[in-house]
Amino acid sequence: MFERVGRKIRVVANLPYNISTPVLFRLLEGKEYISSMTLMFQKEVADRLVAKPCTKDYGILSIYAQLYTAPSLLFKVSPYAFTPPPKVDSAVVRLEILAEPSVKTDDEELMLKVVKAAFGQRRKTLLNALSSGLSLPKEDVESALKRANIDGSRRGETLTLSEFSNLSNSVASIKP
Repeated sequence: MFERVGRKIRVVANLPYNISTPVLFRLLEGKEYISSMTLMFQKEVADRLVAKPCTKDYGILSIYAQLYTAPSLLFKVSPYAFTPPPKVDSAVVRLEILAEPSVKTDDEELMLKVVKAAFGQRRKTLLNALSSGLSLPKEDVESALKRANIDGSRRGETLTLSEFSNLSNSVASIKP
């Protein structure tokens, strides 16, 4: 779809809130054709895009956005800026597409699977969430965590992008 333009584009949109996350993921799939995105989201989604580790908003969306973009919260928008006013606050976020992912990993697809597994059951420790989410024996996950210098009793929301990269590289060495 994007290749017909012939140059990188800037995306500016007020996304429908009920589909904003899937639309963002779709836009990220075409990131090589986009230089930046300035998008209005429901405030809670905007907060997740810019969230840091060890915060309640940090999760899969934060990691995806921060792996491929430099997100920044530009400003909040009151419900009263719309007619009729919605029941939620809004915020505008700029996502500058990075030339390269923010962390280097041996296998981006595996890293994203590890991230999904780590957040798949937020209340579980990394050891349990990864074992369950990746369908791997706990002993193998324990070894991978040890090689990555990550305590298996931590939870996914405490890991930085670099730690997720190291962990996925370590998980890749598990023999099937």
